[in-house]
Amino acid sequence: MAAATATATAQPQIFGRARLSARDKAFRKAKRHSAFVRFLRVLLPVGGVAGIAVLALIGQFSSDEQFDLSIAKTTIAKNAIIMDNPKLTGFDRYDREFRLEADRAIQKFTSPDAVTLENITAHINSPGRGPVAIDAVTADFDNAKGDLQMGGNIVVDSADGYGLTLTGAQIDTKSGTLKSDNPVSITYQDSETTGNSIDATDGGQRIIIQGNVRTRIMPPKRGQGAAVN
Repeated sequence: MAAATATATAQPQIFGRARLSARDKAFRKAKRHSAFVRFLRVLLPVGGVAGIAVLALIGQFSSDEQFDLSIAKTTIAKNAIIMDNPKLTGFDRYDREFRLEADRAIQKFTSPDAVTLENITAHINSPGRGPVAIDAVTADFDNAKGDLQMGGNIVVDSADGYGLTLTGAQIDTKSGTLKSDNPVSITYQDSETTGNSIDATDGGQRIIIQGNVRTRIMPPKRGQGAAVN
């Protein structure tokens, strides 16, 4: 009986360290949330970069805009203009340097304010924050509505340690919201949070992850032994 009591009251260990206290857990959770808010503030305005791409591709930019656009080939089809390997570099309205590349850009004659991009790779570099890399299968941007629909697998990595993986997302560039009803994975340094959906509003200030939400915290690596003098 005594042995059973000792087992029940013994504190479990992780790699020689006690489990995090409630205070430590709360602190780390708050730190992760604050970092994720900063991360979303970089990610949500990606619609602005998409908007630049749309305006550049449909030729509505004035000559003094800070961008450089190259297109390998342009084909006029029955219902659309198809541009192969568009590459766009420059600065967005947040003064962030960006580079956006895609396999194809498609502008339908029936939707002059919208462009579909296929197999997109984007890099956004914020002053003092480092780069954010974004890969997506498709992106449909309606410049008039400020609506960005991203399809297929989406992978986002930031220099400050955040990563976001999801399938399909809707970004409203005017209200600063991001929504996906598909599984999402968020990584930050030594933690990973997963869920079945994500809804971010107010520019990332309010974040809701729902459905089978789990957070996994990887234990810190044990330090190397003390140096011998």
